[in-house]
Amino acid sequence: MTSLRQYLIISILASLALANFLAALHGYRTSMAEAQSLFDHKLMAASRRLLAMPLPDHVLPPAPGSEGDELFQLVDGAGRVVWRSENAPADAITVAPGFSEANLVGYRWRILSSDAEPPLRRAIVAERTDLRYNLAESVVLQSVLPVLLVLPLAGLLIWLIVGHGLKSLSELANLLRRRSADDFSELAIEPPPSELVPVVSAINSSLRRLGAAFERERRFSADAAHELRTPISAINMHLHNALADPDSAAESLQKLEPDVQRLSHLVEQLLLLNRASAEH
Repeated sequence: MTSLRQYLIISILASLALANFLAALHGYRTSMAEAQSLFDHKLMAASRRLLAMPLPDHVLPPAPGSEGDELFQLVDGAGRVVWRSENAPADAITVAPGFSEANLVGYRWRILSSDAEPPLRRAIVAERTDLRYNLAESVVLQSVLPVLLVLPLAGLLIWLIVGHGLKSLSELANLLRRRSADDFSELAIEPPPSELVPVVSAINSSLRRLGAAFERERRFSADAAHELRTPISAINMHLHNALADPDSAAESLQKLEPDVQRLSHLVEQLLLLNRASAEH
């Protein structure tokens, strides 16, 4: 990835999304279990109310007004249904005592069967499992969805925070961009973030070495020009004398030899110095 900001934002958002997903999954499962427990307590309360009723000695008419999501039966010791909800079967529902699930009247039901005496009687109450799960899921999602919907806002905040955190890098880049080619002074960022201290230190070290190298080149150029000026001046003088007085030209040309040799020696030294490393 070429962008440090994109890498940080994507990594942080991915980690945040994963953490939120795991938290939401755990919260969903825990909340669903708690919701189911609350619904079971509701069935237990309905069963206690049904068992607390006096047991009639004859069959009562079905209880009207049922919404279809709950049903009940009150069964006497002989297995006769003496009272039931309008949507409950006319025959006693055969289930084991306690909580269980069974298919009745075209739906899946969560059933609680409880016994009491005297006289012996059984209360059977049930709720449709699909409606239980739908209701519990809607309640749980209302608490989980805000956690998921906050991700875009978190992404915007992370973008701004990361951008502010990388501001020092932009300042460093602008500082280097504005420097002239012959400016080898150290960078001054006050106060530099701890993460940028090694970078600034390395840049300043490079600037010092580069400045020293340029200073050596400047001194070398000045010294070379000074050393070359003497033999060249002598050669020019002897050539001028030879041209001015042809009779003494031989003597002037003979005096050129040491200056030419000196110039040749200097050029050889310059070539040798050019091939040497900066440390040498």
